[in-house]
Amino acid sequence: MDSSNPPADTLWYTNPKAREFRTDTNSSAEVIHTFHQSLLPNYQATRLVELPSLAKELGVARVFMKDESTRMGLPAFKVLGASWGVFYTLCQRWDLDMKTTTIDQLQKKVQEEDNGPIELCAATAGNHGRAVAHMAKLLGAKAVIYVPEATTPTSQKYIESEGAHVYVVPGSYEMAVEAAKESVNSNTEGNALLIQDVAWPGYEDLPLRIVDGYTTLFQEIDQQLLKAKCSPASLVACPVGCGPLAHAAVKHFRSKSRKTHPKLLSVEPVDAACLLRSLAADELIEIETKHNIMPGLTGSKISFRSWPDLHAGVDAAIAVNDADVDKAVHDLKQLQVSSGPCGASTVAAVRNLATLSKTDDTFHNYLEPEDVVVLISTEGNQTYLEE
Repeated sequence: MDSSNPPADTLWYTNPKAREFRTDTNSSAEVIHTFHQSLLPNYQATRLVELPSLAKELGVARVFMKDESTRMGLPAFKVLGASWGVFYTLCQRWDLDMKTTTIDQLQKKVQEEDNGPIELCAATAGNHGRAVAHMAKLLGAKAVIYVPEATTPTSQKYIESEGAHVYVVPGSYEMAVEAAKESVNSNTEGNALLIQDVAWPGYEDLPLRIVDGYTTLFQEIDQQLLKAKCSPASLVACPVGCGPLAHAAVKHFRSKSRKTHPKLLSVEPVDAACLLRSLAADELIEIETKHNIMPGLTGSKISFRSWPDLHAGVDAAIAVNDADVDKAVHDLKQLQVSSGPCGASTVAAVRNLATLSKTDDTFHNYLEPEDVVVLISTEGNQTYLEE
């Protein structure tokens, strides 16, 4: 693989061949988009906000931020994947046609389950679990959510506000995942279903369906840029975490059916850069993480089913520190954009990229005067600014 492999303590990585990588066209994308538009209450495309002052700062033509602070009544993008994952799982369970089944039909099936109402179970650092709980409430199902001990009381409160039972697990996010798995495996009634967005051997299909659910976000971006009479994106910056959203970005923007293929920049905390470290090592590795202000991006390992596409399709990876991200949160607030640390990390990342483009030849063409830059803000700032 013709890519840079800097020392282990690096804060960046590049892969010159990523622009050549192509993914198969997602045949289910339109079905999923129709599901979100037609079946879910409160659906509307989230706004794509132009940030002229940041464009001037970066020296590019235009900068837009995809603002996921309000998505179907929740403060993050996660409900796109969780809703499709739950819908897919229940349709599979009862052999229902996903093209014709309605939410009302699922609500009825949930209550008619022989062993009592369906129980949806998940592990989360915050937003995925809340989205699963939201779907459970919509369908009349139960929700049991496991969170790592670093999850803030405010985040726990918001998950509980969706009617979920929340259990705090000593240790890491990965330990919370193990607790969720054990909960479902020990359920003797057979009505507990695991809705997890990361994969492991033997649990591979549903995480990929959740990745597919995020496609709607990127379809909206394409449509909104057209409506703004703007050129297609030249660079897209996306937060990573354990990889599902960034994986969806690669699948969408590297699709064989697209005419344009932007540079893709992945963004992670310095203290939890599991993708960057894996890319630099040229293999999927597990890392030790440290506490930071981006809990939703703090995972020790990329989902193994997301790794191949991320490995091949990400142009550059940058890790950001708490101070730069906190500044970005408050700068965006001044621009009337609600973005928590996980979302604002993309602003910190492109600022770092602008500095690198002036000091390192590797990045000399990453930000050009004619470029259109799109930043994915994955969450609102309410929880962060409350704490």
